[in-house]
Amino acid sequence: MINRALGRWLASLPDDAPMEHFQTRDLRRTWKSRAADAGVDRFTRDLIQQHAMGDTGSRHYDRADYLGQMAEAMTKWGAWLASALAEEPTRTLKQQSAIEAQV
Repeated sequence: MINRALGRWLASLPDDAPMEHFQTRDLRRTWKSRAADAGVDRFTRDLIQQHAMGDTGSRHYDRADYLGQMAEAMTKWGAWLASALAEEPTRTLKQQSAIEAQV
């Protein structure tokens, strides 16, 4: 449902809009990678994205909610994102690829 709404929105953009087609899973994947750049450990990234912890100990014995750890991670993420946005103007994926190809 969200992917369909996103698709309709992307289709409604003018042809010269600096936006490429993407899906909601692309946002999740990008966040997971960039949150690592921000210093958020993998365990906490998995918690935030609600990835199942399938081992026996996690399923049956770990009743912690990890809210403090997740809040700290989101604070790190917020600081990293603010810094990244302040560094340079937003680029499209094609523009970024062209820049990286030149290097």
